[in-house]
Amino acid sequence: MSKSGRPPRSGAFFGLSAPLFYLRSPFVALARRTAPLHFNTTGGRTFYLTVSTTPTAGGLPIHTDADILIVATTLLVRALNAGEPLPNPITLTPLQLLRALGRPVGGAQRAQVDAALMRLTNASVSTDLWPAGGTLFSLIERVERPDGPRGPYELHLPEFLLEEVRHQRIRPFAPAALRLHGLERCLYGWACAYAGGKAYDSWRIELRSAHERACAPPPYADPRRRGAALRQFKAALRQIAQADRLPGFRMKLVTEVKGTSLLLTRSSDASACTQLQRAEKAAPDLSPSLTNFPALAAEHDVGPDDFALDLDD
Repeated sequence: MSKSGRPPRSGAFFGLSAPLFYLRSPFVALARRTAPLHFNTTGGRTFYLTVSTTPTAGGLPIHTDADILIVATTLLVRALNAGEPLPNPITLTPLQLLRALGRPVGGAQRAQVDAALMRLTNASVSTDLWPAGGTLFSLIERVERPDGPRGPYELHLPEFLLEEVRHQRIRPFAPAALRLHGLERCLYGWACAYAGGKAYDSWRIELRSAHERACAPPPYADPRRRGAALRQFKAALRQIAQADRLPGFRMKLVTEVKGTSLLLTRSSDASACTQLQRAEKAAPDLSPSLTNFPALAAEHDVGPDDFALDLDD
């Protein structure tokens, strides 16, 4: 990779990488929303996280927007592995970015990328997860947009993202997972972060804690309505478990004396290989070429009280 951050013509995205902070915690919303995200851990390493936005940004960033962060992280990892300085800014033409995301190339799609970059740059993050705790920053600091249809974007990345890559706090990200959205994508991120390492192959979280970690709507104050939201969340999880579309992982709900837990397990048997192949067939032609990436389905634009997924997409 050149020092400007421009990807080579081929082989640029042979392996996708995602930063751990994005996979673990709710830095983006499950669906369209303007209300801030609030998350506080209750066990282990405690930290707080708040993500808000400006009225002109068009809402909080969602997982489709965060695909741009995955592309940026992949380019940074390639530079790190090549022994080169991490490029900042990263330079990408609209054509390269759309093809890297597997999206059709056209004016409407470019407008969607512009809107995604607007949401990413206007997302104000406050957290004590890093040493500079409490400092406000954006998921992308600044974007220099093209002068014409063929000109490049210059993506100015926040320092914390470069630090995450330098310290190799990253995980491989399956190209087929670009087809997942909302809660399903969130679950895949948890699986990568907590059940995708070398030392462990499963991760368990209690249902109520999972609901809080996902920042799944709606955050009702009335306990009776909170119970209804939790039941809806559980029903959505059952649908996802039945669909079995998390590449490389399996998910199931486990009923215990203390309540229901969500179990994510890394797949290793023959049936798991079949499951991954089935997911990748939905996103054909996973060759290393920059121009051959899996198709990215349109984001589910669900309302604030509806996060059950359309699993037939």
